[in-house]
Amino acid sequence: MGYKTNELWKLAEEYQVKAKEAFTMKNLEESARLAQEAVRLYKVCEDDYQYAKCLNFLGVIYSNMGEESMAVDYYLEGLEYAKEKGYYDILSIFYNNIGSRYQKLGQHQRAILYFEKALEACCKEESYGEKAGENREDHWDNLFVYELNLAISYQKLGDPAEASQHLRVAENAMERAKIKDFKLAVLTTKCSIFWDMGNHSYMKEHLEELLSLSRNLDVVNDYIQNVQELAEVLNKAGEYEAWRELLRMVEEVARQQDRIYYHLISVEMWMDYYYAIGEMEEYNALCIRHSKLCRQQNSVECRERVKALDTHIALKETEAERRMAQLQAETDSLTGIGNRYGLEKKSRQLLQQHLKSDKPIAVGILDVDCFKEMNDTYGHNAGDECLRRVAGILQNAVDSYGSVFRFGGDEFVILMPEGNSETAEQVAERIKKKIEEARIENVNSTVTGTLTLSQGYACFKPAEGEHLAGLLAHADKALYRIKGRGKNGWFVLEECK
Repeated sequence: MGYKTNELWKLAEEYQVKAKEAFTMKNLEESARLAQEAVRLYKVCEDDYQYAKCLNFLGVIYSNMGEESMAVDYYLEGLEYAKEKGYYDILSIFYNNIGSRYQKLGQHQRAILYFEKALEACCKEESYGEKAGENREDHWDNLFVYELNLAISYQKLGDPAEASQHLRVAENAMERAKIKDFKLAVLTTKCSIFWDMGNHSYMKEHLEELLSLSRNLDVVNDYIQNVQELAEVLNKAGEYEAWRELLRMVEEVARQQDRIYYHLISVEMWMDYYYAIGEMEEYNALCIRHSKLCRQQNSVECRERVKALDTHIALKETEAERRMAQLQAETDSLTGIGNRYGLEKKSRQLLQQHLKSDKPIAVGILDVDCFKEMNDTYGHNAGDECLRRVAGILQNAVDSYGSVFRFGGDEFVILMPEGNSETAEQVAERIKKKIEEARIENVNSTVTGTLTLSQGYACFKPAEGEHLAGLLAHADKALYRIKGRGKNGWFVLEECK
């Protein structure tokens, strides 16, 4: 990682830390802004793992802001990215968060499908060991959340026995991971399951504990879902005083957040309460308020969709500019093929791939024969045009077999991932034929009256710790041999037998 990239990565990490702090302090707008900056910088730094994690965090932020469409956009984008990169730990979190959106909408059959996918990915990640650098405690954290969500959805579908089994697994994972923040969710789910199974005393015995846990307003994440679940339990049990106390606390959260989404939730919960106790006058008054809030919410959602569109376009434009700058940095300005920087980058990637596969690669070095004579005879402009034509011929001849780079002056390098001698010979002969057909005049050449090339190729298995200079050293041996034979030809040195 270069100095500039390292500094950008540190800045991205700083943004992410501040975003999490803002989220904890319930400053969701600021949290979203900071997380957006972190996402952008992680992308620039090509830190795919942190980029995927930060996309998930953005989804969580927007979900807690009540902006479901934006949340789902980030979840789906991150899901495909994690799937492509094989980040099973993050993939499982995306599946769970999408399932949670279905769960929130009451679509529990669909939610269960995603929770089961989350479990599958979680188990797959565990079998791969610590691939992404995460520790085993995260595995138990995630397992707890997925099993708890399965318990909630099965209970909602009227299957308390199945729900109870998943809850037991969740409680075991909770103990293993020493989780403390989800006590309200677990106890609410347990009370609801036991109530449906006929054990009414359990909820009554834990009523004070439930209310005490619901008074903890420090954590925004999942708080609304938890209190909605608790309100349902209190309604089942006919605990109207406790239910009323809970609703006052939800009102306090709505005042703190001061977002239409939270005010809507508060009003809807009060509406359920007044309808349940038969206070229709209060219920009807809240219906009018709810209608006004819905209109305001629609207006806010419209503005947010415009903002989301602006943000996505800005990010795409920034990404396009970054890619163009990167392409220009890796391209030789004279010939339009890869330059030395591009060669170094490609060689690092190639070495990484082949060290894992233990397969041979092929490297070629090509010299324009008697290029000095061409410049002396026709001038440098003609020499530049000659190099452009040679680059085009090389690129066309190599085609899908590999990549062509201008190493400097009249020297070119070819990298071929498929390192067998047959492929190298085919490419070399094709280049020789194309150069002959081009009939580029060079009357003072010591070889012939037209332009010729000397080509040296080496097929070998790269050693651990190999670098570009080492790769070129292999091909240099072959190039010296053909030059010693009078140039205008090729030689393939096979070192991988």
